[in-house]
Amino acid sequence: MSYTPSYAKGQWLTICDQCGRQYKSSELRMRWDNLMVCETDWEPRQPQDFVRGVADTIAPPWTRPESSNFFILPNSFFSTLTSKTNISMSITVLRTSKQEINGAVLNNFTLG
Repeated sequence: MSYTPSYAKGQWLTICDQCGRQYKSSELRMRWDNLMVCETDWEPRQPQDFVRGVADTIAPPWTRPESSNFFILPNSFFSTLTSKTNISMSITVLRTSKQEINGAVLNNFTLG
């Protein structure tokens, strides 16, 4: 493609940053990446460049406080019971509370 330069008042000869051909200054346009390009090399910016991510909500919508420790009675306690009905009715949950006596920590079991 040959270009024949002609005189135009207030115009000057420029080179397209993309293809390297010579054009008048009024025939070039600035592209989104700040390059001065001719009409055939001009392209709009990709719409995906404007997409922004959405922040995820990491925290659950509601929570419960951490419960205290519960311990089930050891098997040796159940062996002392005589009937199966007593065993099923006697299954209880024990809570532990720590007491300090003379620097030693003792666990006291209370029926909960």
